[in-house]
Amino acid sequence: FPKRAEAVQWAQALEAAIRERRYHPHLAGGRTTFADLVRKYEASAAFKKLSDHGQRSRKQHLRFFVDLWGGLTVAEIQPDRVAEARDTLAA
Repeated sequence: FPKRAEAVQWAQALEAAIRERRYHPHLAGGRTTFADLVRKYEASAAFKKLSDHGQRSRKQHLRFFVDLWGGLTVAEIQPDRVAEARDTLAA
């Protein structure tokens, strides 16, 4: 930046955008729900390469997690939520 004041103004604008969740180009998980992610996976070539049994089994497992986290964004699924799901499965 040619002037320090311009750099400060840019930094303040960027920080405001981050606080307001308007600027996270590297965090697509902040906008993508877990259910959307599962739908994309089920439509993917990798999923379609599975056998019929493999697809049914995988869908059953994914439904469990969609029921838990379907409305959450990927960024909201933190280690504590994963541990809760693990404990639920273990019980």
